[in-house]
Amino acid sequence: MEEFDRQLAESHRYGTSLSMVLIDIDDFKLVNDSAGHAVGDQMLIEVGRILRATLRKSDRPYRIGGDEFAVLMPHTATDGALLVGRRLLAACTEPRPNSAFARPFSFSAGISASPELSVSRSELFGQADAALYDSKRHGRTTVKVFDPAHAQPGLDQQARSELSARVARVVAVGAVRPVYQPIVDLRNGRVVGFEGLVRPAADAGFTDAGSLFAAAEATGRTLELDRVCLETVVRGARQIAPDQTLSVNMSPRSLEAAEFNTGSLVGLLVHHGFEPRRVTLELTERRPSRTWSDSSSNSRAADSVV
Repeated sequence: MEEFDRQLAESHRYGTSLSMVLIDIDDFKLVNDSAGHAVGDQMLIEVGRILRATLRKSDRPYRIGGDEFAVLMPHTATDGALLVGRRLLAACTEPRPNSAFARPFSFSAGISASPELSVSRSELFGQADAALYDSKRHGRTTVKVFDPAHAQPGLDQQARSELSARVARVVAVGAVRPVYQPIVDLRNGRVVGFEGLVRPAADAGFTDAGSLFAAAEATGRTLELDRVCLETVVRGARQIAPDQTLSVNMSPRSLEAAEFNTGSLVGLLVHHGFEPRRVTLELTERRPSRTWSDSSSNSRAADSVV
């Protein structure tokens, strides 16, 4: 951040461009979990090597988090930063047989630039962060420039870290409670099943499910929260009759994640004594902030049932 301030001041003084590229390695946790932290360390070293080999001497790369990197590119507008970002991505996704970490891997990245998009350090960082998470939401393995017309507002690094910690606490202690919306056969009025939803517990630090999942989406913790919500709903559904079904929601982002598999889902259902054939898995169709929530009318009804 000190170097960012210095380069930004120089950019303002001489009327030149300065770009920031934020990079987040895709599936880094999966590498650590499946191959061990020593292999994960080799992957990080390889990212550093690729950055040094691809960037100009005037560019400044930094590791700013466990799997996050930032690159400051003086005298560079967004189009030039986008070109370099794609070169970096191509170098990572190609096999490198002579490297310590030879496997191809990918990253997602976001770009902002001064004075093209902003002249404030916090705004530039937030814009690059927003573009990065837009890349994550739309399939990963891509580099995006912040688009004020479409991108969601970003968070600065401190705010995102604090928000991430709040979501992590909800996940760690399971601070959500299940509610169940009845599904009724209109021909005879019989309840044939339930849709399982969640609400934050009183001590969760979030007032509603929408704000909780918006925070999870903004901090990349949607899959973790989906898992906790799914287990909470299934565990609480043991009381419903054997001939009734259970409908549960999951984010498309969770289903697309490499860490998700049908075996673990079926295992969770069996563990809680719930036959998989009784479960319908629904993809959330609304914006991420509505995940595991529903319309306001359903929310009122859900609080009054099981």
